[in-house]
This record gives sequence, C-alpha cells and structure tokens, in this order.
Amino acid sequence: MALQQIRVCDITGDKEGVEVQEFEVDDRKYRIDLNPGEQEKLSGLLKQAHEIREALQVYVEKAEDTTPGQPTLPGKAAKKDTGPDAADVRRWAKSTSHRINGEPIPERGRVPQAWKDAYSVSRQRAALERGIPHLASDSGGQEAGEPSAAPAPVEETEQAAASQ
Repeated sequence: MALQQIRVCDITGDKEGVEVQEFEVDDRKYRIDLNPGEQEKLSGLLKQAHEIREALQVYVEKAEDTTPGQPTLPGKAAKKDTGPDAADVRRWAKSTSHRINGEPIPERGRVPQAWKDAYSVSRQRAALERGIPHLASDSGGQEAGEPSAAPAPVEETEQAAASQ
C-alpha cells in the first residue's frame, strides 16, 4: 500500500511545486512548506537580513549594551576587548596624573581608546628602559620604536592637550 503526501504552501495555500524549506533566524530553526514563488521571496528576505546584520555589526561591536536586566558582559556579537584592563589604565592614569586633551580619565564607563593607547606606550617605554624588549612589543607583535600605526606617544597626547 502506498501513501501519497500532498503539501500545501503555508503562505498561499497553493499545492503546485510545494517543498519543505528549513531556515534559521536569530539562532532558531524553522521549517515551512512553500511554493516556488514564496521560496524565492524567503530566500531574498534572508539574504537582505544577512546583509543588514553585517552592516549593523560595526555599530554593535562599538556600542554598549544597555538592555535592562542583562549582564554587563559583552554579548555574543560584541568583539572581545584585547586591550589593557580598564582598572589598570585608570590606576596608571591617576597615579601619573596623566591627562588627554586636558581631561582626566573618566571615572566610570568604558575607557576611551586614547587612554588605552597612552597606557600601552607608557608600558612599552618602561619595559625598554628596564631592558626587557619582549615586554615592549605591542599587541601587533612589533617591537616598540618600529614604525607602525601604533598609538601616539604620551608626550604627543600631552602636547595635543596643551595646544587645545
């Protein structure tokens, strides 16, 4: 005995050329019966959603998650911060009375990149002065003193502050 299965498009009710489609949205899996026209529409929408997510990723990586009740740890989409620890940067800035653009380091929130850069340069110089060149390399693996897109030296940040 044979059974015949008739699929019906879940969107239009059509019976012609209907196939099961599986797809994912926000880490959830879905299954739906669609005719060829609806399959094409779904495919186009999923492609647009992917392109929009990619375009938004730049903003999501830089933004602070302010969702009420959520942990303050970076979310799945956030890029892991590989720079110096914020507490270390704040301790250094306060102990040296370092200022950037005439302002002290912010007491709360994210530590701006300029502060992290100044801290890293200070650590690199201190390591070189102590004769420990392997500690003087920046996160990119270059030795201190080599030309790079490295942060401005501490004196340059102070000079910039004085000129403003």
